[in-house]
Amino acid sequence: MQPEAMRSTWELYANAWSNVGPDERQRLLRDTVAPSCVYSDPVAQSRSHAELVGVMEQFQRHIPGATIEVEGFLSHHDHALIHWRALDASGVARLPGVDAVVFDAAGVLARIIGFFELPSA
Repeated sequence: MQPEAMRSTWELYANAWSNVGPDERQRLLRDTVAPSCVYSDPVAQSRSHAELVGVMEQFQRHIPGATIEVEGFLSHHDHALIHWRALDASGVARLPGVDAVVFDAAGVLARIIGFFELPSA
């Protein structure tokens, strides 16, 4: 898979984390994430589109209107490492993070491992 295609797929996937409607979120996931994709981050895990939608909705409740901005994208073979940050609705950076991902033979995300620092209590 070419690096440009990997980045494009990941950026479409990242759009699903934005404040989009349920139909658009489902469309974005169908286009970018394998149905059996395993997703994990410090606070959530999912093994299906339905579970991942729940994680995304929780993220939007925590940071209403948030969007994801790519800060760096490294890839080789079927793997990528993405540095990103979540911006709130006013464009203020609220959460920096890193995703390590694996693409399957169809060119969609098969494994997503997200890393970010949890806010202090």
